[in-house]
Amino acid sequence: PAEGTYLLIARVATTYYFVHFLVILPVLGYKEKTLPVPLNITEPVLGGSPNPDMVKKKELYD
Repeated sequence: PAEGTYLLIARVATTYYFVHFLVILPVLGYKEKTLPVPLNITEPVLGGSPNPDMVKKKELYD
């Protein structure tokens, strides 16, 4: 049966569970800044595209 220490642990764990998902995660979403999404995969990996004619122009997205 739920009594004594087990009841206290269950209540603390339940409180943390809801605080984590309803308070902590939304606050982290506002505080953390993500890196900008690269135009394509070759830019961060190769430092540029092997065929520049195939790459979309950056000016269109800025």
